Amino acid sequence: MTQDPSASEQEYHVRGNTLWPVRKVNGRCELVCFNLIRGGVPADLPVSGLRAGVETWAFRNAEILTIDGIEQIFPF
Repeated sequence: MTQDPSASEQEYHVRGNTLWPVRKVNGRCELVCFNLIRGGVPADLPVSGLRAGVETWAFRNAEILTIDGIEQIFPF
């Protein structure tokens, strides 16, 4: 992904099929790791660990939304 505000909004379609529109990407990607235990799940964390994760998530969302051009955040 690139962070290029001048990226063209021109759209084209995969094999000419309008079901698959394609445009240049304009965005950013961040990774926040909440658990250093390989294969761990949130249920393995103490409440303090869960709280730290949620607070970090909220802080990063607030910071990222101040950047020009950012319209959506997708956590996964």
